Amino acid sequence: MGMLTIFFAVAMGFSDVGFGMGLIQRKEITKDDETSVFFFNIIAGIVLTLLLCAISPLAAMFYRQPILKVLLCVSSLQFVFIPFGIVQMHS
Repeated sequence: MGMLTIFFAVAMGFSDVGFGMGLIQRKEITKDDETSVFFFNIIAGIVLTLLLCAISPLAAMFYRQPILKVLLCVSSLQFVFIPFGIVQMHS
């Protein structure tokens, strides 16, 4: 799992893209703002998960550890579930 840390660190930088923090800085937050951030973060999480699964064979080949292919795909599912709490956490 330590070998996969670099992939998760980079992906975490793209997962929220600052929209959650943007909600905090607004004086008035509308339901449209919350909904937009919520759905954008879910879509971004799905895209990141698919991207990490797509590059998982390359990571496994680079480290010469075939198990990393499965670990990276399964662990990347966190990016699908994390966005469900981002709007609630920041609003």
